[in-house]
Amino acid sequence: MTLINVSRRNAVIANLRKRVTVTKGEDGKNTSTSKDVKNLKSKHIPFDLRFKKTRAIRRRLNKFQAKKLSSAVLKRTRNFPRRTFAVPL
Repeated sequence: MTLINVSRRNAVIANLRKRVTVTKGEDGKNTSTSKDVKNLKSKHIPFDLRFKKTRAIRRRLNKFQAKKLSSAVLKRTRNFPRRTFAVPL
């Protein structure tokens, strides 16, 4: 059972990674090209293949979003950098 589940999951993920794009050629015919995508969005993955964790962890901001600063904070940090003081020994 485990091997069947693992092989099924791998097949599903492999199919999801292949993105097919259809473009019109010079002769007017449609041509399709496929490329392999590394990172899949979690909304495209079936529920049983998504990472489990807890609901709160799944809902919170990712690292990139949490590190971003607002424009006001960015201006403030640029215009008023951290002061350094010489301390006598």
